[in-house]
Amino acid sequence: MKKLLSLLLVLSLIAAFFAAVPAFADDKVNISVDTVADVARGTEGAELTVRISAQPRWSSLQAEITFDPEALHFAGITLDPELRRQIDDGEPCIFAVNSDSAAAGVVTFGYASAYSADGVEGYLPGEDGCFCTLSFDIPEDAPFGFAGVGFEVIELSRVEADEPVGVDCVVSGGGMTIVCGHEWQTLQSVPAACEEGGYASFVCSKCGETYEEFYPATGHSWNEWEEARPANCAEEGLEIRICANDPEHIERRSTDPLGHDWGEWETVSAATCVAREVQTRVCARDSSHIEEREFGELDLTDGHSWGEWSEVLAPSCTMSAVEMRVCGNDDSHFETREGASALGHSFGGWVVTTEPGCTEPGVETGRCSRCGAAGTREVSAVGHSWSEWETAVAATCVSEGVETRFCARCGETGSRELAIDPSAHEWSEWGTVSGANCVHGTLEARVCANDASHTESRETGEPDPNAHAWGEWEVTVPVTVYEDGEETRICKNDPSHTETRVIPKPVYTVCDVDFDGVITVSDALRALRIAARLDAPDELIRAAADADFDMDVTVADALIILRKSLGLDK
Repeated sequence: MKKLLSLLLVLSLIAAFFAAVPAFADDKVNISVDTVADVARGTEGAELTVRISAQPRWSSLQAEITFDPEALHFAGITLDPELRRQIDDGEPCIFAVNSDSAAAGVVTFGYASAYSADGVEGYLPGEDGCFCTLSFDIPEDAPFGFAGVGFEVIELSRVEADEPVGVDCVVSGGGMTIVCGHEWQTLQSVPAACEEGGYASFVCSKCGETYEEFYPATGHSWNEWEEARPANCAEEGLEIRICANDPEHIERRSTDPLGHDWGEWETVSAATCVAREVQTRVCARDSSHIEEREFGELDLTDGHSWGEWSEVLAPSCTMSAVEMRVCGNDDSHFETREGASALGHSFGGWVVTTEPGCTEPGVETGRCSRCGAAGTREVSAVGHSWSEWETAVAATCVSEGVETRFCARCGETGSRELAIDPSAHEWSEWGTVSGANCVHGTLEARVCANDASHTESRETGEPDPNAHAWGEWEVTVPVTVYEDGEETRICKNDPSHTETRVIPKPVYTVCDVDFDGVITVSDALRALRIAARLDAPDELIRAAADADFDMDVTVADALIILRKSLGLDK
């Protein structure tokens, strides 16, 4: 029943839509009423839009709207916001509605605008050509199906030469499809379970239509897994979970053995020279679970059990004593190392066998009283006997000097540098660099013969007040067609020294716009283009075109120039 009703509503909507399609034409005003689908009984303020094109231009409209009063109750007309603004702002537009016959399904309205229909202004449509919106209330007992709204043009015209002229138009109606707007009540309901689906049946309290809905199985809603039997180091554990929808629905799963939780390895016995280190570790979950291992290598360095040191060889003049110790773990393990230090020679009876010099040491020889061995030792050098320093080469402004001395004992000579003397120049004669100018006298300079970059300068005499170094002339006051200008130049020696001269204003003839010496029609045409803003001339041309001396170029100036070119004005 519900599907059949829906199919009939769709078919009626399609038929109404094709019946309301406007036959648009470019040379006629197009008027249409929108179509709206599926409006429920009891709806208030259901809206339909009336669209009117602005071309061709029109100024006034009187129309009649018709509808089924059993299906639709008229609620009002709302103008497009732009048209409403024109009226509210006092522009020359009027609008009125007659709804006295609305109960019989008839409403009329009129609209007029005083804008010129053949000018650039006139009726302005709203967004998407919207002219107004029709509002209807749908009664609770309205018949189902399509409720049409007709639109009949009584008069559509514009004013031409103070007379109204009719305007052709193409009109299409619209409407809306009224449906029940069901209020469903439940007849029977069977909820879905974890593994079985459910269903429900409904009836509309307004029209008696029924329908059923079927629901799939919900599936289990499992709670979190909970531990039923804990796992240990070697045995599995057990977990279960229960469905929140039905506590008889239970799932089980096993958990892996935990395995040992071994602690750190700990040393039971350290490594020795004959046995490796022994370590054990204990499981944190069960202290009876113990593992043992041998670890590392034999300790042949610190793993011995050494006895006391005993001397096996006494010391001599040149050799230390020898001591030995034996390992208690294994008597084949023994060590020697140096005992008491060698006694050393006891030399005496020293005699100089090589005399020392200024820089070379000498030699003494003696005998050991214990073993009779011969020994030698060094005798320190006596050092030079130097004379005073004397200048061999004098220092200059660019090079170091040299001082020398000699040893009175061995005759050896020594030398050292003297630092550069910045004041030891060899100056040339003074020479003229530049003559006197407006800011200084004559400039002179001299150069050091040792280094040409070493120079000195000086100023002699008095400045020459007329010896300026003028820059280029620059405009300081621009010249206009009405006033002289001014230009200035600045001395490069001293910017406070300046000169100024006048730039004379240009000489021109008023009305001779092209400056060819005669006034012709071409001058008038140029002035006219300037007045129409088609040309943008410079100030001098505008002054020549300003025939009436009002500081502006207008059509009146062009007319004066034309009359002069024709000899009508002097």
